[in-house]
Amino acid sequence: MELAALINYPDGAGSESEFITLSSASLESFWMGMAGESYASRQGLQIFLDIVKEIDATRGPAAEFNYSPTGWEVRLSRAVAQVVLSSALLGGLLAMLGADQLPAAVLAAVVPLLFDVERVSMEESDRYLLGKLLNVPGVAGVKMTREQLYARLPKQVRKQTTLRDFIEFLDVCNKVGQADVDDGHVIVHAVGDKKFRVTFR
Repeated sequence: MELAALINYPDGAGSESEFITLSSASLESFWMGMAGESYASRQGLQIFLDIVKEIDATRGPAAEFNYSPTGWEVRLSRAVAQVVLSSALLGGLLAMLGADQLPAAVLAAVVPLLFDVERVSMEESDRYLLGKLLNVPGVAGVKMTREQLYARLPKQVRKQTTLRDFIEFLDVCNKVGQADVDDGHVIVHAVGDKKFRVTFR
C-alpha cells in the first residue's frame, strides 16, 4: 500500500469500508521520507506513531492491533485510516513545532477537536472535467489564470461548464492537492503529481 496515496484520498482507490493494514515500519518510512532526518522530526515521528497506536483504544472493534516481529500493525477500514492518519500527521507536526510534551493520548483526543479533519474528494463530474483539462497540451504544470485555463478547455466542454462552475472545480482541485491556487493563478498537476494538503482554518 502506498501511504502517500492513502493520505491524498485517491478517488477510485477502493471502498471506504475496505480493511487495510498499517505497520509501524511503513509509517516510520513514510514520515521520515516526508519530514527528513532531524531531532525535531524524530520527536514528531514518536507522536505520529503513538497517535496511530491510540486507535486501538478509541475505535474498539473498528481496529485490530497486533505486535509483529518488526514492530506493530493495525488493521482498520480505509475511511477510518484516512481520518486517523490525518490526525496523526497534525499531531506529529505539532510535536515538531514544540508541542511534544503532550501525551499522545491527549493529542489523539484533542487534534480532531481543534482541527477540522475533512475528507475532500472529487465527484465524477470533477474527474471528467479534470481529464478533459489535462488532455489539453501545455496545461499540466503551467501557471495560468483561471480564465486562461477555462479558455483552454475544448469548446464543447465550455458549453457544458460555466466559468463560475469551473472556478468551483479548481477550488476542489486545490483542496485535494490536484492544483495549486495562489493570487488568482493556478497550476494544475498531472494525476501522478498530486500533493498532500493540510489546510488550517
